[in-house]
Amino acid sequence: MSKKIKYQYDNSTLKKLKEEFKCNLSDIAKWLGVSRQSISGRANKGKTKTSLPYWQNKEWTEEEIRILNQMITQYEYFYQDEQIIIQIYQHISESQFVIFIKNNIEIKCFFDIPAALYERLIKEQYHKYNDIDQKIRYGIRNSDMITTNMQGIEELRFRATDYPDLNRLITNRILRSSFKNRKEYFQFLGFHYLEGKVLTDKAIKKQLKEFLIKGTNQIYIPSNNPRNFHFRSMANRKGFSSLKSFVEYFGYKYKRINLTNIKETAIQEINKYYLIEENKVYLSAHHALYTKLYIYAKRRGKTLTDLLKEWGYVRIYKEDLPPQYVSPQKNEIKQRIISTEDDVRIILDELVIEDNLIYINSSDPIYTELIRWAIYNEMSVNEMLEHWGYQRIYLSVDKHLSNPSMPFNSKSEELLRATLFEKIKKIQGSLTISKSEIHKRERSQKLSLEMKKMYGYRCQLCSEENPIPLIEKEDGTFYVEVHHIVPISERELVQDDAFGQIIDTYKNVIVVCSHHHKVLHYHSGGFQELIKGEAGLLYFRSKKGDLLKVETNYHLKPSIC
Repeated sequence: MSKKIKYQYDNSTLKKLKEEFKCNLSDIAKWLGVSRQSISGRANKGKTKTSLPYWQNKEWTEEEIRILNQMITQYEYFYQDEQIIIQIYQHISESQFVIFIKNNIEIKCFFDIPAALYERLIKEQYHKYNDIDQKIRYGIRNSDMITTNMQGIEELRFRATDYPDLNRLITNRILRSSFKNRKEYFQFLGFHYLEGKVLTDKAIKKQLKEFLIKGTNQIYIPSNNPRNFHFRSMANRKGFSSLKSFVEYFGYKYKRINLTNIKETAIQEINKYYLIEENKVYLSAHHALYTKLYIYAKRRGKTLTDLLKEWGYVRIYKEDLPPQYVSPQKNEIKQRIISTEDDVRIILDELVIEDNLIYINSSDPIYTELIRWAIYNEMSVNEMLEHWGYQRIYLSVDKHLSNPSMPFNSKSEELLRATLFEKIKKIQGSLTISKSEIHKRERSQKLSLEMKKMYGYRCQLCSEENPIPLIEKEDGTFYVEVHHIVPISERELVQDDAFGQIIDTYKNVIVVCSHHHKVLHYHSGGFQELIKGEAGLLYFRSKKGDLLKVETNYHLKPSIC
Protein backbone atom coordinates (compact mmCIF):
# COMPACT_ATOMS: atom_id res chain seq x y z
CA MET A 1 0.00 0.00 0.00
CA SER A 2 1.41 3.38 -1.04
CA LYS A 3 2.04 5.86 1.73
CA LYS A 4 -0.29 8.89 1.77
CA ILE A 5 1.59 12.09 1.06
CA LYS A 6 1.28 14.78 3.71
CA TYR A 7 1.31 18.19 2.02
CA GLN A 8 2.39 21.42 3.69
CA TYR A 9 -0.58 23.81 4.03
CA ASP A 10 -0.39 27.45 2.98
CA ASN A 11 -3.10 29.44 4.75
CA SER A 12 -2.21 32.80 3.21
CA THR A 13 -2.33 31.42 -0.35
CA LEU A 14 -5.64 29.66 0.37
CA LYS A 15 -7.05 32.96 1.62
CA LYS A 16 -5.91 34.74 -1.54
CA LEU A 17 -7.41 32.03 -3.75
CA LYS A 18 -10.72 32.28 -1.92
CA GLU A 19 -10.99 36.08 -1.87
CA GLU A 20 -9.46 37.12 -5.19
CA PHE A 21 -9.99 34.23 -7.59
CA LYS A 22 -12.89 32.09 -8.80
CA CYS A 23 -11.66 29.17 -6.81
CA ASN A 24 -13.79 26.34 -5.48
CA LEU A 25 -12.17 25.28 -2.20
CA SER A 26 -14.16 22.02 -2.29
CA ASP A 27 -12.03 20.88 -5.23
CA ILE A 28 -8.79 21.59 -3.39
CA ALA A 29 -10.11 19.75 -0.34
CA LYS A 30 -10.94 16.73 -2.54
CA TRP A 31 -7.47 16.74 -4.16
CA LEU A 32 -5.81 16.90 -0.73
CA GLY A 33 -8.10 14.26 0.77
CA VAL A 34 -9.45 16.49 3.56
CA SER A 35 -12.81 18.06 4.41
CA ARG A 36 -14.00 21.32 2.91
CA GLN A 37 -14.47 22.69 6.41
CA SER A 38 -10.77 22.12 7.10
CA ILE A 39 -9.68 24.00 3.97
CA SER A 40 -12.20 26.81 4.55
CA GLY A 41 -10.98 27.19 8.13
CA ARG A 42 -7.41 27.62 6.96
CA ALA A 43 -8.46 30.08 4.24
CA ASN A 44 -10.42 32.13 6.78
CA LYS A 45 -7.46 32.12 9.16
CA GLY A 46 -5.14 33.47 6.46
CA LYS A 47 -1.68 34.73 7.19
CA THR A 48 -0.36 34.33 10.74
CA LYS A 49 3.01 35.02 12.35
CA THR A 50 4.12 31.46 11.76
CA SER A 51 2.53 30.87 8.35
CA LEU A 52 4.66 31.03 5.22
CA PRO A 53 3.67 31.08 1.52
CA TYR A 54 4.76 27.47 1.07
CA TRP A 55 2.90 27.10 -2.25
CA GLN A 56 4.45 30.15 -3.89
CA ASN A 57 7.91 30.99 -5.22
CA LYS A 58 8.28 27.58 -6.86
CA GLU A 59 10.05 26.62 -10.07
CA TRP A 60 8.29 25.56 -13.28
CA THR A 61 9.15 22.26 -14.91
CA GLU A 62 9.23 21.71 -18.66
CA GLU A 63 6.47 19.10 -18.32
CA GLU A 64 4.18 21.57 -16.52
CA ILE A 65 4.72 24.16 -19.27
CA ARG A 66 4.03 21.52 -21.93
CA ILE A 67 0.77 20.41 -20.27
CA LEU A 68 -0.41 24.00 -19.82
CA ASN A 69 0.19 24.79 -23.50
CA GLN A 70 -1.75 21.66 -24.41
CA MET A 71 -4.60 22.72 -22.10
CA ILE A 72 -4.81 26.17 -23.71
CA THR A 73 -4.79 24.63 -27.20
CA GLN A 74 -7.78 22.50 -26.18
CA TYR A 75 -9.51 25.34 -24.24
CA GLU A 76 -9.28 23.38 -20.98
CA TYR A 77 -9.17 24.68 -17.41
CA PHE A 78 -8.40 21.38 -15.70
CA TYR A 79 -5.96 18.53 -16.29
CA GLN A 80 -5.34 15.37 -14.26
CA ASP A 81 -3.34 12.18 -14.66
CA GLU A 82 -1.71 9.79 -12.19
CA GLN A 83 1.19 12.14 -11.56
CA ILE A 84 -0.23 15.65 -11.61
CA ILE A 85 -3.28 17.93 -11.27
CA ILE A 86 -3.32 21.35 -12.92
CA GLN A 87 -6.12 23.91 -12.54
CA ILE A 88 -6.36 27.40 -14.08
CA TYR A 89 -8.29 29.92 -11.97
CA GLN A 90 -9.62 33.29 -13.18
CA HIS A 91 -9.33 36.46 -11.13
CA ILE A 92 -12.67 37.77 -9.87
CA SER A 93 -12.45 41.11 -11.69
CA GLU A 94 -9.13 41.53 -13.47
CA SER A 95 -7.38 39.82 -16.38
CA GLN A 96 -5.18 37.78 -14.07
CA PHE A 97 -4.80 34.07 -13.44
CA VAL A 98 -3.34 31.66 -10.97
CA ILE A 99 -2.05 28.21 -11.91
CA PHE A 100 -2.62 25.60 -9.17
CA ILE A 101 -0.45 22.49 -9.47
CA LYS A 102 -0.43 19.40 -7.27
CA ASN A 103 2.03 16.60 -8.00
CA ASN A 104 3.20 13.64 -5.97
CA ILE A 105 5.72 15.77 -4.09
CA GLU A 106 4.36 19.25 -3.51
CA ILE A 107 1.74 21.93 -4.24
CA LYS A 108 2.53 25.00 -6.33
CA CYS A 109 0.59 28.19 -6.97
CA PHE A 110 1.89 30.52 -9.68
CA PHE A 111 0.50 34.05 -9.56
CA ASP A 112 3.26 35.34 -11.83
CA ILE A 113 2.81 33.50 -15.10
CA PRO A 114 5.46 33.42 -17.87
CA ALA A 115 4.71 36.05 -20.52
CA ALA A 116 4.26 33.53 -23.34
CA LEU A 117 1.67 31.57 -21.36
CA TYR A 118 -0.13 34.70 -20.21
CA GLU A 119 -0.38 36.01 -23.78
CA ARG A 120 -1.89 32.71 -24.90
CA LEU A 121 -4.43 32.79 -22.07
CA ILE A 122 -5.51 36.30 -23.04
CA LYS A 123 -5.57 35.45 -26.75
CA GLU A 124 -7.90 32.50 -26.09
CA GLN A 125 -9.95 34.73 -23.77
CA TYR A 126 -9.60 32.78 -20.54
CA HIS A 127 -10.27 36.06 -18.74
CA LYS A 128 -13.73 36.21 -20.37
CA TYR A 129 -15.05 32.64 -20.64
CA ASN A 130 -15.57 30.00 -17.97
CA ASP A 131 -14.77 26.32 -18.36
CA ILE A 132 -18.15 25.44 -19.93
CA ASP A 133 -17.89 28.30 -22.42
CA GLN A 134 -14.42 27.17 -23.42
CA LYS A 135 -15.57 23.57 -23.82
CA ILE A 136 -18.37 24.76 -26.13
CA ARG A 137 -16.00 27.02 -28.09
CA TYR A 138 -13.62 24.10 -28.57
CA GLY A 139 -16.44 21.84 -29.74
CA ILE A 140 -17.67 24.42 -32.26
CA ARG A 141 -14.19 25.24 -33.57
CA ASN A 142 -13.43 21.56 -34.10
CA SER A 143 -16.63 20.98 -36.10
CA ASP A 144 -17.52 21.70 -39.71
CA MET A 145 -20.01 24.44 -38.73
CA ILE A 146 -17.56 27.37 -38.95
CA THR A 147 -16.82 29.17 -42.21
CA THR A 148 -15.02 32.45 -42.90
CA ASN A 149 -16.64 34.95 -45.24
CA MET A 150 -14.87 37.28 -47.67
CA GLN A 151 -14.56 39.93 -44.96
CA GLY A 152 -12.68 37.48 -42.75
CA ILE A 153 -15.57 37.13 -40.27
CA GLU A 154 -16.19 33.68 -38.82
CA GLU A 155 -19.75 32.56 -39.44
CA LEU A 156 -21.48 29.79 -37.49
CA ARG A 157 -24.33 27.66 -38.82
CA PHE A 158 -25.15 25.48 -35.84
CA ARG A 159 -26.72 22.07 -36.54
CA ALA A 160 -28.20 20.72 -33.32
CA THR A 161 -29.22 17.38 -34.84
CA ASP A 162 -25.66 16.65 -36.01
CA TYR A 163 -24.09 17.58 -32.67
CA PRO A 164 -26.58 16.45 -29.97
CA ASP A 165 -24.04 16.34 -27.10
CA LEU A 166 -22.79 19.83 -27.88
CA ASN A 167 -26.37 21.05 -28.27
CA ARG A 168 -27.26 19.65 -24.84
CA LEU A 169 -24.27 21.44 -23.31
CA ILE A 170 -25.22 24.74 -24.98
CA THR A 171 -28.88 24.48 -24.01
CA ASN A 172 -28.00 23.72 -20.39
CA ARG A 173 -25.57 26.69 -20.33
CA ILE A 174 -28.24 29.07 -21.66
CA LEU A 175 -30.84 27.64 -19.31
CA ARG A 176 -28.71 28.55 -16.31
CA SER A 177 -27.69 32.00 -17.53
CA SER A 178 -29.16 35.36 -18.46
CA PHE A 179 -28.83 34.76 -22.20
CA LYS A 180 -32.20 35.03 -23.93
CA ASN A 181 -31.49 32.68 -26.80
CA ARG A 182 -28.86 30.76 -28.71
CA LYS A 183 -28.04 33.67 -31.03
CA GLU A 184 -27.22 35.96 -28.10
CA TYR A 185 -25.00 33.29 -26.51
CA PHE A 186 -23.10 32.58 -29.74
CA GLN A 187 -22.45 36.30 -30.14
CA PHE A 188 -21.04 36.31 -26.60
CA LEU A 189 -18.70 33.49 -27.66
CA GLY A 190 -17.50 35.62 -30.56
CA PHE A 191 -19.29 33.86 -33.42
CA HIS A 192 -21.45 35.49 -36.08
CA TYR A 193 -24.48 33.20 -35.89
CA LEU A 194 -26.31 32.49 -39.13
CA GLU A 195 -29.75 30.93 -38.79
CA GLY A 196 -31.08 28.39 -41.28
CA LYS A 197 -32.99 30.99 -43.27
CA VAL A 198 -29.77 32.54 -44.59
CA LEU A 199 -28.67 29.38 -46.40
CA THR A 200 -27.85 30.05 -50.02
CA ASP A 201 -29.97 28.52 -52.76
CA LYS A 202 -26.99 26.39 -53.70
CA ALA A 203 -26.76 25.00 -50.16
CA ILE A 204 -30.51 24.32 -50.01
CA LYS A 205 -30.43 22.51 -53.35
CA LYS A 206 -27.58 20.36 -52.06
CA GLN A 207 -29.69 19.41 -49.01
CA LEU A 208 -32.69 18.56 -51.18
CA LYS A 209 -30.53 16.41 -53.44
CA GLU A 210 -30.10 13.96 -50.56
CA PHE A 211 -33.78 13.01 -51.07
CA LEU A 212 -33.56 12.56 -54.85
CA ILE A 213 -35.10 9.29 -56.03
CA LYS A 214 -32.39 7.41 -57.91
CA GLY A 215 -32.68 7.67 -61.66
CA THR A 216 -35.34 10.42 -61.55
CA ASN A 217 -35.68 14.15 -60.99
CA GLN A 218 -38.17 13.56 -58.16
CA ILE A 219 -37.69 14.56 -54.54
CA TYR A 220 -39.37 12.43 -51.88
CA ILE A 221 -39.09 13.50 -48.22
CA PRO A 222 -40.85 11.04 -45.87
CA SER A 223 -43.22 12.78 -43.47
CA ASN A 224 -41.65 10.98 -40.50
CA ASN A 225 -38.19 12.26 -41.43
CA PRO A 226 -37.12 15.22 -39.21
CA ARG A 227 -35.88 17.03 -42.34
CA ASN A 228 -39.46 17.14 -43.65
CA PHE A 229 -40.36 19.64 -40.93
CA HIS A 230 -37.05 21.43 -41.55
CA PHE A 231 -37.84 21.97 -45.24
CA ARG A 232 -41.46 22.92 -44.59
CA SER A 233 -40.35 25.57 -42.09
CA MET A 234 -37.76 26.87 -44.53
CA ALA A 235 -40.35 27.03 -47.33
CA ASN A 236 -42.75 28.93 -45.10
CA ARG A 237 -40.09 31.46 -44.05
CA LYS A 238 -39.18 32.10 -47.68
CA GLY A 239 -42.79 32.77 -48.69
CA PHE A 240 -43.64 29.53 -50.52
CA SER A 241 -47.22 28.34 -50.33
CA SER A 242 -46.27 24.68 -50.00
CA LEU A 243 -43.37 22.25 -49.84
CA LYS A 244 -44.22 21.27 -53.43
CA SER A 245 -43.69 24.81 -54.79
CA PHE A 246 -40.50 25.08 -52.74
CA VAL A 247 -39.05 21.88 -54.24
CA GLU A 248 -40.14 22.81 -57.77
CA TYR A 249 -38.44 26.20 -57.51
CA PHE A 250 -35.11 24.38 -57.21
CA GLY A 251 -35.75 22.46 -60.43
CA TYR A 252 -37.02 19.20 -58.99
CA LYS A 253 -40.37 17.44 -59.13
CA TYR A 254 -42.14 16.79 -55.85
CA LYS A 255 -43.35 13.27 -55.17
CA ARG A 256 -46.20 12.92 -52.72
CA ILE A 257 -46.61 9.85 -50.58
CA ASN A 258 -49.09 7.30 -51.86
CA LEU A 259 -52.29 7.52 -49.76
CA THR A 260 -52.32 3.74 -49.49
CA ASN A 261 -48.87 3.96 -47.94
CA ILE A 262 -50.19 6.41 -45.33
CA LYS A 263 -52.69 3.85 -44.15
CA GLU A 264 -50.16 1.01 -44.19
CA THR A 265 -47.54 3.09 -42.36
CA ALA A 266 -50.08 4.32 -39.78
CA ILE A 267 -51.33 0.79 -39.07
CA GLN A 268 -47.75 -0.41 -38.58
CA GLU A 269 -47.12 2.49 -36.19
CA ILE A 270 -50.36 1.84 -34.29
CA ASN A 271 -49.54 -1.84 -33.85
CA LYS A 272 -46.01 -1.04 -32.68
CA TYR A 273 -46.64 1.88 -30.32
CA TYR A 274 -50.30 2.65 -29.67
CA LEU A 275 -52.03 -0.73 -29.32
CA ILE A 276 -52.95 -1.24 -25.67
CA GLU A 277 -54.51 -4.69 -25.80
CA GLU A 278 -56.18 -6.70 -28.55
CA ASN A 279 -57.68 -4.01 -30.82
CA LYS A 280 -57.83 -1.14 -28.32
CA VAL A 281 -55.92 2.01 -29.31
CA TYR A 282 -55.02 5.06 -27.23
CA LEU A 283 -54.13 8.17 -29.23
CA SER A 284 -53.62 11.39 -27.28
CA ALA A 285 -53.51 14.82 -28.91
CA HIS A 286 -49.91 14.94 -27.64
CA HIS A 287 -48.89 11.98 -29.82
CA ALA A 288 -47.23 12.68 -33.18
CA LEU A 289 -49.50 10.22 -35.02
CA TYR A 290 -52.66 11.94 -33.75
CA THR A 291 -52.33 15.03 -35.97
CA LYS A 292 -51.48 12.99 -39.06
CA LEU A 293 -54.50 10.70 -38.69
CA TYR A 294 -56.81 13.54 -37.64
CA ILE A 295 -56.11 15.35 -40.93
CA TYR A 296 -56.30 12.08 -42.90
CA ALA A 297 -59.74 11.36 -41.40
CA LYS A 298 -61.04 14.92 -41.80
CA ARG A 299 -60.22 14.93 -45.52
CA ARG A 300 -62.48 11.90 -45.84
CA GLY A 301 -65.31 13.44 -43.87
CA LYS A 302 -64.76 11.18 -40.86
CA THR A 303 -63.79 11.53 -37.25
CA LEU A 304 -60.59 9.94 -35.98
CA THR A 305 -62.66 7.50 -33.92
CA ASP A 306 -64.65 6.42 -37.02
CA LEU A 307 -61.45 6.00 -39.04
CA LEU A 308 -59.91 3.74 -36.40
CA LYS A 309 -63.14 1.73 -36.22
CA GLU A 310 -63.06 1.30 -40.00
CA TRP A 311 -59.54 -0.09 -39.67
CA GLY A 312 -60.66 -2.58 -37.02
CA TYR A 313 -59.65 -0.70 -33.87
CA VAL A 314 -61.53 0.60 -30.85
CA ARG A 315 -60.38 3.97 -29.59
CA ILE A 316 -60.06 4.32 -25.81
CA TYR A 317 -59.31 7.35 -23.67
CA LYS A 318 -56.99 8.26 -20.81
CA GLU A 319 -59.37 7.13 -18.10
CA ASP A 320 -59.53 3.67 -19.73
CA LEU A 321 -55.77 3.09 -19.69
CA PRO A 322 -54.26 0.36 -17.52
CA PRO A 323 -52.16 1.59 -14.53
CA GLN A 324 -48.90 0.37 -16.09
CA TYR A 325 -49.35 2.30 -19.34
CA VAL A 326 -46.30 4.24 -20.57
CA SER A 327 -46.56 6.73 -23.44
CA PRO A 328 -44.59 5.76 -26.58
CA GLN A 329 -43.12 9.26 -26.62
CA LYS A 330 -41.74 9.11 -23.09
CA ASN A 331 -38.40 7.50 -23.91
CA GLU A 332 -37.81 9.78 -26.90
CA ILE A 333 -38.69 13.02 -25.12
CA LYS A 334 -36.80 11.89 -21.99
CA GLN A 335 -33.60 11.90 -24.03
CA ARG A 336 -34.18 15.57 -24.90
CA ILE A 337 -34.86 16.69 -21.32
CA ILE A 338 -31.81 18.44 -19.92
CA SER A 339 -32.68 19.06 -16.26
CA THR A 340 -34.23 16.95 -13.55
CA GLU A 341 -37.67 17.85 -12.25
CA ASP A 342 -36.04 19.12 -9.05
CA ASP A 343 -33.71 21.38 -11.07
CA VAL A 344 -36.65 22.84 -12.97
CA ARG A 345 -38.61 23.42 -9.75
CA ILE A 346 -35.65 25.23 -8.18
CA ILE A 347 -35.60 27.64 -11.13
CA LEU A 348 -39.38 28.01 -11.01
CA ASP A 349 -39.24 28.83 -7.30
CA GLU A 350 -36.96 31.75 -8.17
CA LEU A 351 -39.62 33.05 -10.57
CA VAL A 352 -42.42 32.99 -7.99
CA ILE A 353 -43.79 36.49 -7.34
CA GLU A 354 -45.78 35.71 -4.20
CA ASP A 355 -47.51 32.67 -2.76
CA ASN A 356 -47.73 30.28 -5.73
CA LEU A 357 -48.06 32.97 -8.44
CA ILE A 358 -45.40 32.65 -11.12
CA TYR A 359 -44.48 34.64 -14.21
CA ILE A 360 -42.62 32.86 -17.04
CA ASN A 361 -41.53 34.63 -20.20
CA SER A 362 -42.08 32.25 -23.13
CA SER A 363 -38.76 33.41 -24.65
CA ASP A 364 -36.91 32.24 -21.52
CA PRO A 365 -34.90 29.00 -22.02
CA ILE A 366 -36.66 27.47 -19.00
CA TYR A 367 -39.92 27.63 -20.97
CA THR A 368 -38.46 25.32 -23.64
CA GLU A 369 -37.53 22.86 -20.93
CA LEU A 370 -41.04 23.11 -19.47
CA ILE A 371 -42.50 22.21 -22.87
CA ARG A 372 -40.40 19.03 -22.90
CA TRP A 373 -41.55 18.10 -19.41
CA ALA A 374 -45.17 18.87 -20.33
CA ILE A 375 -45.03 16.58 -23.38
CA TYR A 376 -43.38 13.92 -21.24
CA ASN A 377 -46.23 14.18 -18.71
CA GLU A 378 -48.86 14.46 -21.49
CA MET A 379 -50.06 17.85 -20.26
CA SER A 380 -50.01 21.42 -21.45
CA VAL A 381 -47.43 23.69 -19.80
CA ASN A 382 -50.08 25.43 -17.71
CA GLU A 383 -51.65 22.12 -16.64
CA MET A 384 -48.27 20.88 -15.50
CA LEU A 385 -47.55 24.11 -13.60
CA GLU A 386 -50.89 23.74 -11.80
CA HIS A 387 -50.07 20.09 -11.09
CA TRP A 388 -46.78 21.24 -9.52
CA GLY A 389 -48.61 23.82 -7.41
CA TYR A 390 -47.99 27.02 -9.39
CA GLN A 391 -50.44 29.49 -10.89
CA ARG A 392 -49.19 31.30 -13.99
CA ILE A 393 -49.82 35.04 -14.15
CA TYR A 394 -48.98 38.03 -16.37
CA LEU A 395 -47.68 41.09 -14.62
CA SER A 396 -47.35 44.00 -17.03
CA VAL A 397 -47.70 45.14 -20.60
CA ASP A 398 -44.05 44.49 -21.43
CA LYS A 399 -44.14 41.01 -19.96
CA HIS A 400 -47.44 40.18 -21.55
CA LEU A 401 -46.01 40.97 -24.96
CA SER A 402 -43.84 37.88 -24.55
CA ASN A 403 -46.83 35.71 -23.55
CA PRO A 404 -49.45 36.58 -26.15
CA SER A 405 -51.46 33.38 -26.10
CA MET A 406 -52.80 33.80 -22.60
CA PRO A 407 -56.00 35.72 -21.73
CA PHE A 408 -55.61 39.32 -20.61
CA ASN A 409 -56.11 40.09 -16.95
CA SER A 410 -59.38 42.01 -16.59
CA LYS A 411 -57.70 44.87 -14.70
CA SER A 412 -55.09 45.53 -17.37
CA GLU A 413 -56.91 44.40 -20.51
CA GLU A 414 -57.65 47.87 -21.84
CA LEU A 415 -54.15 49.16 -21.10
CA LEU A 416 -52.52 46.13 -22.70
CA ARG A 417 -54.50 46.44 -25.90
CA ALA A 418 -53.92 50.19 -26.07
CA THR A 419 -50.18 49.71 -25.68
CA LEU A 420 -50.09 46.98 -28.31
CA PHE A 421 -52.14 49.13 -30.66
CA GLU A 422 -49.74 52.06 -30.27
CA LYS A 423 -46.86 49.72 -31.06
CA ILE A 424 -48.66 48.48 -34.17
CA LYS A 425 -49.30 52.03 -35.40
CA LYS A 426 -45.57 52.72 -35.41
CA ILE A 427 -44.78 49.76 -37.61
CA GLN A 428 -44.18 50.77 -41.19
CA GLY A 429 -45.23 48.34 -43.87
CA SER A 430 -42.24 46.62 -45.29
CA LEU A 431 -43.54 44.24 -47.89
CA THR A 432 -40.61 42.62 -49.65
CA ILE A 433 -40.45 40.39 -52.66
CA SER A 434 -38.90 37.06 -51.78
CA LYS A 435 -35.53 36.53 -53.42
CA SER A 436 -36.17 32.81 -53.55
CA GLU A 437 -39.35 32.73 -55.66
CA ILE A 438 -40.62 35.02 -58.40
CA HIS A 439 -44.04 36.57 -57.78
CA LYS A 440 -44.06 35.32 -54.15
CA ARG A 441 -44.33 38.14 -51.62
CA GLU A 442 -43.69 38.12 -47.90
CA ARG A 443 -46.08 39.85 -45.52
CA SER A 444 -44.65 42.23 -43.01
CA GLN A 445 -43.73 39.73 -40.31
CA LYS A 446 -43.47 42.32 -37.59
CA LEU A 447 -46.94 43.71 -38.31
CA SER A 448 -48.41 40.21 -38.39
CA LEU A 449 -46.81 39.22 -35.09
CA GLU A 450 -48.01 42.30 -33.21
CA MET A 451 -51.54 41.93 -34.60
CA LYS A 452 -51.66 38.33 -33.40
CA LYS A 453 -50.46 39.42 -29.96
CA MET A 454 -53.14 42.11 -29.68
CA TYR A 455 -55.88 39.55 -30.31
CA GLY A 456 -54.34 36.96 -28.01
CA TYR A 457 -53.82 34.63 -30.98
CA ARG A 458 -57.61 34.33 -31.47
CA CYS A 459 -59.69 34.68 -34.65
CA GLN A 460 -61.67 37.92 -35.06
CA LEU A 461 -64.41 36.12 -37.00
CA CYS A 462 -65.03 33.13 -34.70
CA SER A 463 -68.08 33.40 -32.44
CA GLU A 464 -68.85 31.70 -29.15
CA GLU A 465 -72.03 30.26 -30.65
CA ASN A 466 -70.20 28.57 -33.53
CA PRO A 467 -66.55 28.15 -32.49
CA ILE A 468 -63.89 26.63 -34.73
CA PRO A 469 -61.58 24.20 -32.84
CA LEU A 470 -58.39 25.93 -31.73
CA ILE A 471 -55.03 24.66 -32.97
CA GLU A 472 -52.58 24.89 -30.08
CA LYS A 473 -48.92 25.01 -31.08
CA GLU A 474 -46.04 23.54 -29.10
CA ASP A 475 -45.15 26.93 -27.59
CA GLY A 476 -48.67 27.28 -26.14
CA THR A 477 -49.93 29.87 -28.64
CA PHE A 478 -52.86 29.22 -30.99
CA TYR A 479 -52.36 29.05 -34.73
CA VAL A 480 -53.85 32.07 -36.52
CA GLU A 481 -53.11 33.91 -39.74
CA VAL A 482 -53.21 37.54 -40.85
CA HIS A 483 -55.46 38.32 -43.82
CA HIS A 484 -55.10 41.43 -46.01
CA ILE A 485 -58.52 42.92 -46.81
CA VAL A 486 -57.22 44.58 -49.97
CA PRO A 487 -55.08 41.73 -51.40
CA ILE A 488 -51.32 42.09 -51.63
CA SER A 489 -51.66 41.01 -55.26
CA GLU A 490 -53.07 44.50 -55.96
CA ARG A 491 -49.72 46.09 -55.12
CA GLU A 492 -49.24 47.01 -58.78
CA LEU A 493 -52.41 49.14 -58.66
CA VAL A 494 -51.00 51.63 -56.17
CA GLN A 495 -47.89 53.75 -56.20
CA ASP A 496 -44.92 52.61 -54.12
CA ASP A 497 -45.17 55.50 -51.69
CA ALA A 498 -48.85 54.77 -51.07
CA PHE A 499 -48.43 51.01 -50.67
CA GLY A 500 -47.60 51.12 -46.96
CA GLN A 501 -50.58 53.38 -46.28
CA ILE A 502 -53.14 51.36 -48.24
CA ILE A 503 -52.18 47.69 -48.30
CA ASP A 504 -49.36 46.81 -45.91
CA THR A 505 -50.86 48.52 -42.86
CA TYR A 506 -52.75 47.50 -39.75
CA LYS A 507 -55.81 49.23 -41.25
CA ASN A 508 -55.90 46.59 -43.96
CA VAL A 509 -55.41 43.39 -41.94
CA ILE A 510 -57.49 41.12 -39.76
CA VAL A 511 -56.47 38.16 -37.58
CA VAL A 512 -58.27 34.95 -38.54
CA CYS A 513 -58.09 31.20 -38.09
CA SER A 514 -57.17 29.05 -41.10
CA HIS A 515 -60.85 28.15 -41.67
CA HIS A 516 -62.06 31.73 -41.89
CA HIS A 517 -59.02 32.72 -43.94
CA LYS A 518 -60.17 30.32 -46.65
CA VAL A 519 -63.74 31.56 -46.28
CA LEU A 520 -62.62 35.15 -46.89
CA HIS A 521 -60.75 34.13 -50.01
CA TYR A 522 -63.11 31.65 -51.65
CA HIS A 523 -66.65 31.53 -50.22
CA SER A 524 -69.26 33.16 -52.51
CA GLY A 525 -66.54 34.58 -54.72
CA GLY A 526 -64.51 35.92 -51.81
CA PHE A 527 -64.92 38.77 -49.29
CA GLN A 528 -62.99 41.94 -50.15
CA GLU A 529 -65.37 44.63 -48.89
CA LEU A 530 -65.68 45.69 -45.26
CA ILE A 531 -68.88 47.60 -44.46
CA LYS A 532 -70.57 49.18 -41.48
CA GLY A 533 -73.82 47.53 -40.41
CA GLU A 534 -76.35 48.09 -37.66
CA ALA A 535 -75.14 49.46 -34.31
CA GLY A 536 -71.82 50.30 -35.90
CA LEU A 537 -70.84 46.63 -36.28
CA LEU A 538 -68.49 45.61 -39.08
CA TYR A 539 -69.25 42.99 -41.71
CA PHE A 540 -67.40 41.52 -44.66
CA ARG A 541 -69.51 41.43 -47.83
CA SER A 542 -68.78 38.84 -50.52
CA LYS A 543 -69.07 39.35 -54.28
CA LYS A 544 -72.47 37.61 -54.09
CA GLY A 545 -73.68 39.82 -51.25
CA ASP A 546 -73.24 37.41 -48.33
CA LEU A 547 -72.35 39.04 -44.98
CA LEU A 548 -69.81 37.80 -42.44
CA LYS A 549 -69.73 39.54 -39.06
CA VAL A 550 -66.49 40.71 -37.44
CA GLU A 551 -67.02 39.30 -33.93
CA THR A 552 -64.02 40.94 -32.22
CA ASN A 553 -62.52 44.27 -33.23
CA TYR A 554 -59.96 46.46 -31.49
CA HIS A 555 -58.31 48.23 -34.42
CA LEU A 556 -60.62 48.66 -37.44
CA LYS A 557 -62.78 51.79 -37.53
CA PRO A 558 -65.95 52.04 -39.64
CA SER A 559 -64.84 55.43 -40.94
CA ILE A 560 -61.87 53.93 -42.74
CA CYS A 561 -63.69 50.95 -44.23
